[in-house]
Amino acid sequence: MKTETQKGRQTGFRFERKFVTSELDQWQLEGIIRQHPALFSPIFWEREVNNIYFDTSGLQFFHDNVSGFSKRKKVRIRWYGEDLHSIKKPVLEFKIKEGFVGYKKSYLLNDFAIPEKIPTGFFNQIFDSSNLPDAIVEELSYLEPTMMNHYKRRYFKSFDKKFRCTVDFDLIYYDYRTRLRGVINKSSDPWHRILELKYDAKFDDDAQHIVNKFPLRVNKSSKYVNGISRFRSSVSL
Repeated sequence: MKTETQKGRQTGFRFERKFVTSELDQWQLEGIIRQHPALFSPIFWEREVNNIYFDTSGLQFFHDNVSGFSKRKKVRIRWYGEDLHSIKKPVLEFKIKEGFVGYKKSYLLNDFAIPEKIPTGFFNQIFDSSNLPDAIVEELSYLEPTMMNHYKRRYFKSFDKKFRCTVDFDLIYYDYRTRLRGVINKSSDPWHRILELKYDAKFDDDAQHIVNKFPLRVNKSSKYVNGISRFRSSVSL
């Protein structure tokens, strides 16, 4: 018998501004953050972030992002740590963006282990057993795993606690469409680093002053799009 369905957790609306560079390493980016007039300081500890992304068979979410549609969606399973096979405390995330502003809705999943060759319906069994709302399970039934990434992240927060920065580096991408056949295509990106400024929509009036003090240009960047594009020989564009 199915236990009580999860209600999920939704974040407030927030902005994300990204600065992508291949000329500065993570330590140089951290120096820029520490010297910012907003007085950013480290929070948390360095973590290793992992995501498995899901999309339609025609990669609708990928194409919506590449085409610049105002309303875009990403669906992923996220967890932290070095282990890419025995997954602990995974979270299912729906990331919705409208222009520059967006929000996330999250659901806890049961722990699971990823086999070397992923059988058909593997993730659907995980979703079915995790007490997700029926509407979410129905939506996920039309999606399939497409790409996984892994990277390191450092965290900072401004003195007034209104703004948060992250620095992502040592990115690795895995093509999950080949994983379904027992083969894993891997592509490393040790060159690009991503500085991301995140803040609640209510602080947007103050944000331009924060952005202007970074000696970098805001870029449009999506790790999902970048990952899929690396394996574009098997992607219909």
